[in-house]
Amino acid sequence: MATSYNGWPASPDRAEIGVVANDVFPGGVKAGDVAIVLGYVMRQLDARVEPVVGGWCWGYTYKANVNNPSQLSCHASGTAGDWNAPDHPNGSSGTFTPAQRGEIYAILDECQGAVSWLEGYDEMHFEICVSAGDLAYVAAVLGDAAPPEPPEPTDWLDMVTQDEWNALTADVTEIKQRLRGADTGPGEKHEAFDMLQGIDRDVADVQYRVRGADTGPGERHEHFDMLQGIDGAVTSGG
Repeated sequence: MATSYNGWPASPDRAEIGVVANDVFPGGVKAGDVAIVLGYVMRQLDARVEPVVGGWCWGYTYKANVNNPSQLSCHASGTAGDWNAPDHPNGSSGTFTPAQRGEIYAILDECQGAVSWLEGYDEMHFEICVSAGDLAYVAAVLGDAAPPEPPEPTDWLDMVTQDEWNALTADVTEIKQRLRGADTGPGEKHEAFDMLQGIDRDVADVQYRVRGADTGPGERHEHFDMLQGIDGAVTSGG
């Protein structure tokens, strides 16, 4: 099945992908979690940004992306909605006041990154930008239901245990000590030198990622203690 550019199934047959009409979008949006999350956004826009104008909010339609015709629009999968479209036309920017933009940012924060707003060039447009699994969690929260378990982490840095991290730093230290003490002649490189360089690159990458994590003033990233451990191991290794 074809997909829109956000990865959701798209079809010219709205029933095939579960699109249903509602009071905001006569064209409809995908039923279930999509309708819950986009419906939340639209209700909040109406209450906190500007009143909805009947007939000016557009949902499902099977079409190419206007800004990139090589892709299917998110409207083709029922995962996008256009808010008061005639007042915020595609190709225009600054169609909301600064105060309104601030309120929109707050609404999007409440959706935990599940919805994108095409600010600056298609300001009517709000679309789902996460997978169905991730959206289910947000929909459960916004729908006031008991949320499912958050998605399992996929980054090894989030999954490694403290014991595993300690073992890794010990291995790094031992390898460095052994290589620095290896019997090599002038100008020669030990056979495992390339391995040491690879370890150094991996350590530098982990340090960069942890130090670059998004933390607020005075906060410590959850992996800061791990970083200190590997810094100490590298220092003790010579």
